[in-house]
Amino acid sequence: MRATPRTFALAATLLLAALGAGCSAPPAPAAEGRGVLAAPAAPTLARPARMALPSPPPAPLPTPPLRTALEGRSCDEIVRAVNGSAARCVDVGDPALRAQTVAGGDVTVGLTDEDQHVVVLRELSTEDTYLVAMHERGHQELRQRCDTWTCGDRLTAALGTTRGAWADGPYFDRVAEIAASTWARCHGADNPRYGYRLSCTDLARALDTEATARERSAEQLREFDAAWARYHQAYERYRATQAGVLGAPAAATSH
Repeated sequence: MRATPRTFALAATLLLAALGAGCSAPPAPAAEGRGVLAAPAAPTLARPARMALPSPPPAPLPTPPLRTALEGRSCDEIVRAVNGSAARCVDVGDPALRAQTVAGGDVTVGLTDEDQHVVVLRELSTEDTYLVAMHERGHQELRQRCDTWTCGDRLTAALGTTRGAWADGPYFDRVAEIAASTWARCHGADNPRYGYRLSCTDLARALDTEATARERSAEQLREFDAAWARYHQAYERYRATQAGVLGAPAAATSH
């Protein structure tokens, strides 16, 4: 066959292809190939709101004693046994026992203030002192275990009332007073004057609702903190890997 320019061109192409088959393009250096690892993604969890918790009482709350265990005790001994060591009895006219509106012209005989200090009128019988102290213990329990509307709304719903009746309105119709008296009755201090509009079961369910909400809130915070802790650990491993890759010498290549 007579050689033509096209023939020579084709032969040159085939020759170059044959030579190239034995030597491919050099691989990218190791540092180049491994340096494109993606950084770990930060968590997308929104920071959960921390559920507000009440301040602790001024003294630990003891296990409520039975009425029979307090026979012959003084007023101060009774209230401390029921309401904690910071509770005390006061005489008539003491400013700590400030007046509030009570049905039928009754005077205030017990009070739990905003700081959870309990005061009880000293001039009462042992039976009445116990009933009053246990009612105030009910207020202490509400403050510690029913401090948000998570619980409060369950109580108002059980009573068929509204939030506005929590601490306002006629004394014996206030949700807080009904709930405190119910706690006392459910723990052995039955004072019929407060009536029986709220059952022990209703109260327990409301308290459990708040306890569950607090635990859920705490669990969400733990999950949030754990997710960020895992992210920081992964990111530190990623940084260490990148530092090792970028500091490694480039791999030698040859044909």
